Amino acid sequence: IPLSKEVPYKHQMTWSASTVAAPVPANAAWLTGLSALSAPFAPTNLGHVAWDEGFPLLVGMAQLGVYTPALRILRTTPCSHLGKRATSSSVCRKFAAAFLAPLMGQASDEPHTLDAVARGAPVSGATGRRDGTRPVCFEKLLVGGTFDSFNLEALNSGKEPLIALYRAQVLAAHGIAPDVPPTRHTILLVAKKGRRIIANFKRVQAAVRSAFSSMATIVSTDFSGMTMREQLRLVSSTTVAVSPCGGISMILPFMPEGSHAVLVNYMLGEGEEARHGECDHADGPCSWTMEAELWRHVRHVTKVYYQVWGPDDFAKGRPGRDESVRIDPARLIPLIRASLHEMEPF
Repeated sequence: IPLSKEVPYKHQMTWSASTVAAPVPANAAWLTGLSALSAPFAPTNLGHVAWDEGFPLLVGMAQLGVYTPALRILRTTPCSHLGKRATSSSVCRKFAAAFLAPLMGQASDEPHTLDAVARGAPVSGATGRRDGTRPVCFEKLLVGGTFDSFNLEALNSGKEPLIALYRAQVLAAHGIAPDVPPTRHTILLVAKKGRRIIANFKRVQAAVRSAFSSMATIVSTDFSGMTMREQLRLVSSTTVAVSPCGGISMILPFMPEGSHAVLVNYMLGEGEEARHGECDHADGPCSWTMEAELWRHVRHVTKVYYQVWGPDDFAKGRPGRDESVRIDPARLIPLIRASLHEMEPF
């Protein structure tokens, strides 16, 4: 049974059961309630932790009729196994606490691993001695799920209420009321760093401030230095967000009901293989949204697309999945203005 998504560039973690026709050992320890086994796909990527790990666990509980607000999540590997870089382990724990702990019904830096629990890590609902040499039995164990929210749209069909539920649970766990609408417009400009950035961000920022500062608060951030609670509080009070594609944009499904997300598209470069629904290069250029398969089912946020049509839209003069985009303020400003006008006046 797969425990993570399947991609050609990364080993897929799987699990299988060995059936033994025998009584339960007398010295076995027991864990009551519902436990779920999970293999983190990309534990330092916000989008993958939230939507390829946390959300599928919620979906699995709902589909099998075993929902509990206190799920015991057991990961296959801990954050400490990410190598010598302390920042990676820290980011891993930060995202686990933000997007997995809300399913567990308790504050937690990161879930225990299956091995740690077998060796005696403190968990609620445990009976019997656990020292690594005795069997550990589960009252209920959830294994497997739909760990591919960004590639297979069929996995998201009909999941709209569960997306809303996951949003509400995560926000509530951070002390944020999920159903309280903003009382003032806030335009969020995401200043992504690295690849897929807005290449002329300062120019875009100046244009947006000039056009809308009289009617909205303009916030520019790359989210670094902010706690997850601060990030979620900002996003949940944002009425219009402008963001490049990729993991950094996957916090935007936590925006409020009726808000608008202006998503910067990308285009495949020459020779790049299609991973999603991008059109073939032989058919001409194709403007595409990287997380389209999930975004189409985030119904409480209206999606607006800043499309790219050719080499002139890219900073290096050539398209590519990871290339930075040069935004034309004359095209962006009308998209933001239309978004503001479509929302109910405050």
